[in-house]
Amino acid sequence: MITPFTARYSVTQKGGIVMIANTASGCGTGTTACGAKTCAQAHAEVPPLGTSVDNDFVNTYVDIDGDPSTFMSSSDSLNLPSCSQITFAGLYWGAGGTTTDPNGSHWSTRNTVQIKLNNGTYQTLTADASFDNTAGYKSYHNFKDITSMVSAAGVHGRYTIANMPMLNDNGTTKNRWGGWAIIIVYKNDLMSLKNLTVFNGLTNVSSTNNLTDLPISGFFTPPTGPVNLELGLVTYDGDRGVEALGGSCAQTYVGDSLLFKSAGSFVPVYDAIHPKNDVFNSTISYNG
Repeated sequence: MITPFTARYSVTQKGGIVMIANTASGCGTGTTACGAKTCAQAHAEVPPLGTSVDNDFVNTYVDIDGDPSTFMSSSDSLNLPSCSQITFAGLYWGAGGTTTDPNGSHWSTRNTVQIKLNNGTYQTLTADASFDNTAGYKSYHNFKDITSMVSAAGVHGRYTIANMPMLNDNGTTKNRWGGWAIIIVYKNDLMSLKNLTVFNGLTNVSSTNNLTDLPISGFFTPPTGPVNLELGLVTYDGDRGVEALGGSCAQTYVGDSLLFKSAGSFVPVYDAIHPKNDVFNSTISYNG
């Protein structure tokens, strides 16, 4: 555990939590080691199918907006139920590389980011909280409370995030990662009563730290009877499987798993496109 997980926001109300998110990094040149697939072919492997990983490709910035002032941009849409009211919205963004990477040309601006709603103009945000991780795998992680902005925009809208840098962004390096997420807590009196909690923390899963516990506390459940739970995570560098030792095409791909434990034993967390043995497979979705 690099930073223990604590509750940033918690409320008991009728409503829910949603996440909108996207990547800063995409595959560019190169082909996969097994089968020589192109970037377009790798994109077509919709999880849980496919074995292509970003380690096989030279990574480049995603930049969708056609604006020459941005070097990176990606977007996602918010679409809440009618009669919803936003009570919290937090923007998280981060990226990384190995400790021996040279800093990218935009690295000094990593604690600022640009955001726009629909076809509006960009505005620059500066992080409320910033963290540079040097514990084994160099990366940066930022947070900005944007509750007032998202609340004023309403329950529908497309958000574009721009100009968040990655390490070693010279267009010649493989295995880069970066992305952003907006966590939104909303109230809706037409829904059931829930305890809605957003936790902040950071842990690193790697070949030298392949099992990590995430203890969380500070939320409420009914005193008796069954308890239903929805669990969402923001994860980075979530390849859809990593080749076993040796990197041979004949070997099996193995991925990550996620287990949850309350009073009983650990149970796997998974859905239709996040299988038990590869739950962090570079897919942004809600309940499969």
